[in-house]
Amino acid sequence: MATFRIDDGSKVNGNAESAASDKNPALGNPCDYCAQPAALCCSGCVDSPTLRGNQPPRTFYCTPTCQRAAWHVHKKICNTLSARKRVYRAGDTIQRIFYAYRERIFEKMFAKIEVEGDTMYMYEGEYGEDQYLVPFPHHLFSCEEEEWAALTFHACSDAVAFMCHILKIFLKGLYIVIDEVKMMKLLNTPRKTLIVDQNRMIYDRTEYPHEIFRVVLKTGEMYALDFSGAQYGYHDPVLPWDTYLQSRLGGDPRRIMAFHSFGDMYALKEKIAQNPNLFGITMKANLALSKAATAACEQSAGTKKKLSLVECLKLPQAAFLSERDGLIDRITEELKKWHAPDYRMVDLSRGMEMHQHMLDMRQKGWNVHNI
Repeated sequence: MATFRIDDGSKVNGNAESAASDKNPALGNPCDYCAQPAALCCSGCVDSPTLRGNQPPRTFYCTPTCQRAAWHVHKKICNTLSARKRVYRAGDTIQRIFYAYRERIFEKMFAKIEVEGDTMYMYEGEYGEDQYLVPFPHHLFSCEEEEWAALTFHACSDAVAFMCHILKIFLKGLYIVIDEVKMMKLLNTPRKTLIVDQNRMIYDRTEYPHEIFRVVLKTGEMYALDFSGAQYGYHDPVLPWDTYLQSRLGGDPRRIMAFHSFGDMYALKEKIAQNPNLFGITMKANLALSKAATAACEQSAGTKKKLSLVECLKLPQAAFLSERDGLIDRITEELKKWHAPDYRMVDLSRGMEMHQHMLDMRQKGWNVHNI
């Protein structure tokens, strides 16, 4: 059964009935069971996200006795709204983890950024002789949305592959199945992100297929989780499945190319990492960082208490945001350990061999950043 909290967001301490009585002067909410003035809000479903413009009802009780008496009626909607809240909070957090992850393994050297209307042009600069990871150029961007677009550019398969284990941790106990979905290019995108190479050639990858997760919850609700939509101007990581289809695929299910089993993209990247070429080198680096991020998530999430990620997702909104930001900071610090000061990868089992292989490829005339 869900616990209580006072309508102003504070927790109930001691006797719930006296806490309600103390708040009565400001009450305007009837108890869901007896209709008396109530100040105790069900903490399970409060702060659940609004869907399709419909604000979920907030459920109040005057005493724990009334809550217990009404639980057999409230249980179903409470579980649904609580699960929905967890999914949206998980999606928000994982998207931020993905941004932090991409920043630590960023491989594109940009010299200039130009924005014209809804199109952002990213101009490539000169790469160092032995440099294959670069510091992310925050100073070139005018806002976070532009940074997110650059970080997620052509990285949808990375989001599916390298965030899959973190997603499974966050949604533990909530879902029936998680699918990996490959679809045709998104329609009517608010942003177009392009790369201009040193030869002034423009690379438009908005025509490429896109990849996301589909999550079916035990409550019956179905959601699309898209952690790389910022490259197209989409910043909501979670949407109801039918809303996603309508808004980004024109409501046409035929634009879905394939449903794959959870973990398939990660397995594909593992196979690529076995190859002694540039793609194998890149995948080894990505796999190393994704494992580090996953390990950081598996550790206790709470900053003040030993809270699991699932428990953090159930906290009141202000407390959740504090825990979320703390988790992102801890993961970012952990990922920093995988970079030497000059942004060459460290702590990989074949680090020196990989580094030499990159130099050999350059000597053979390969542009290792635009393959």
